[in-house]
Amino acid sequence: KEALELAKENFKLNGIPSHKHREVLAKAEDVMRERWNGDMIILDPPNLALKRKDKEQGIKKFTSLNANAIHSLGQGLLFTFSCSGNIHTEDFKRAIFHSGQKVGKELILLELTGHPFDHPVRVYSPELEYLKGALLYVR
Repeated sequence: KEALELAKENFKLNGIPSHKHREVLAKAEDVMRERWNGDMIILDPPNLALKRKDKEQGIKKFTSLNANAIHSLGQGLLFTFSCSGNIHTEDFKRAIFHSGQKVGKELILLELTGHPFDHPVRVYSPELEYLKGALLYVR
């Protein structure tokens, strides 16, 4: 809720009228069932793989959420994120790729993000690299 309030305030400070944006606090799978009439979706689900044994199910859920977002968006920008340490960066990218295939959309990866330099990750502990993000153009 706090993030949505900050977003509203940011839109206001930047002179973006309220009819040009929509903030939604809901389960992503519920919202993505409807057609989105905007040109951008920010998808930031909770940790989908809390334990190693949840990894495959988490990847399936992440793929499904992204496929629904891509389908719902039609064409535009998708910012998608994962905070699941058990879903590694390669799994994250593969899931996004499969999401686009699943709904027959072309995805152009504009930016891949991760931890900032002041948040180091031990080479031998890939699960500590839990923050991942991708900016994609969907067409």
